[in-house]
Amino acid sequence: MDLQANALLASHCGLYCGACRRYKDGNCLTCHGNDRGTWCQIRECCQSHGYNSCANCEEFGDPAQCPKYSNVVSRILRYAGKLMER
Repeated sequence: MDLQANALLASHCGLYCGACRRYKDGNCLTCHGNDRGTWCQIRECCQSHGYNSCANCEEFGDPAQCPKYSNVVSRILRYAGKLMER
């Protein structure tokens, strides 16, 4: 699989949308382009602060310290991201 890195495809939480099957199949606009993704607290926080991702956060040096990032769904997403790295 030929994967080209594109910073515009990094989600607010840090997952890489460019590696996601839903994105590649045209079934997802990424969180940056999806106005229906209002359920995601991480997306809402990043957009309200003008951040591209949690890596830009000035309040928490480590995203794992953030209560929005460290919830059950986010932990699942982080685990899924780690599996994709293998």
